[in-house]
Amino acid sequence: SLQIISCSSLSDSISLLSVDPNDITPTHLIGHSIDILLAEPFFVSMTLPWHSLYFWYVRTALDPLLSTDCAITPGSAHLMGIAVKFENLHLLKHSLGKVEEFYLTPYDDAVMESIPDINKSLPPEDYSLWEYPSYPLSGVQTLMKFDFTSPVPKDTILREKGSWSLTTPTSCHGIVLWMEYSTGWTPVLLDEPIFGHKLNWSSNQNQGVCFFVKEDYEGEGSVGVAYDISMNTGTGDLGMEFELIF
Repeated sequence: SLQIISCSSLSDSISLLSVDPNDITPTHLIGHSIDILLAEPFFVSMTLPWHSLYFWYVRTALDPLLSTDCAITPGSAHLMGIAVKFENLHLLKHSLGKVEEFYLTPYDDAVMESIPDINKSLPPEDYSLWEYPSYPLSGVQTLMKFDFTSPVPKDTILREKGSWSLTTPTSCHGIVLWMEYSTGWTPVLLDEPIFGHKLNWSSNQNQGVCFFVKEDYEGEGSVGVAYDISMNTGTGDLGMEFELIF
């Protein structure tokens, strides 16, 4: 950054602050307000896509220093989801039985005992889905929106509930989740889904996956998915539950 500023002859106009955003004070700004807040919501500590919502909390900490017409980019984020069928990834939650003449019964028992006997989804897990072939069973859904132009509401539960239909009654293995940001340009995290064709995921970001244990019920395919998503703004925790509709 220093080299770019120097080569652009902007050393007298631009100053870099080597402090965490949460630690910026009016003294650092020499009496000025922040007119533009520009960031890429990516943090090394991220494991699931929505952990990048930490940006919203950083923006909130800076709120007293922002001008009344401060331009904030990204101005919002959306939690997106799509129902999928995997070629192999869902088998991680299935019994192995006998492999290479070895009986893996103890492992199978431990896995199955940890899985509830319900039609609801398991907690989300982190995967790089460009490595695991999957097929779309629905269109892309917007599940929750986050408005960064306003501070994080204090000690509030944000909640969204709804449902969407699958393209045809079938066995649904899980819901894939990712975040999209309003930045004026849209990075392609997922090419337009084409039913019957493999999904083409970006290799630059991981996705969250909520697996279904019961993929069908008495041989009938599921026809839709219901969702219940909540965010505790006091802790920043995002809770989610998906349930197959038969």
